[in-house]
Amino acid sequence: YPAKDLCSRCGICDSFFVSKVKEACPFLEDGMSKIEQMEEKLHGAVRDEDDEDQLFFGVHQSHLLCRVREPVDGAQWGGVVTTIACSMLESGMVDAVVC
Repeated sequence: YPAKDLCSRCGICDSFFVSKVKEACPFLEDGMSKIEQMEEKLHGAVRDEDDEDQLFFGVHQSHLLCRVREPVDGAQWGGVVTTIACSMLESGMVDAVVC
């Protein structure tokens, strides 16, 4: 993986979109300096430097704590996002899920 130790194993490098990894990965080229530009573009705000949570987690409205009852094998953090995505797909809320 190009980002080596910083890589979060998001899946872009393992997908059809690997050619876009230089644009998408905040850990490549200029490093973490890309994150501020990306956050402002995506969230319409920059991190509040007086908020320790935002300094660590980035721009957010609130934090939620959740846990799946039965972890998904091979999932990065137990399968919370995978479980939500599958539920949305099964309920018809979305037409597809890209992993």
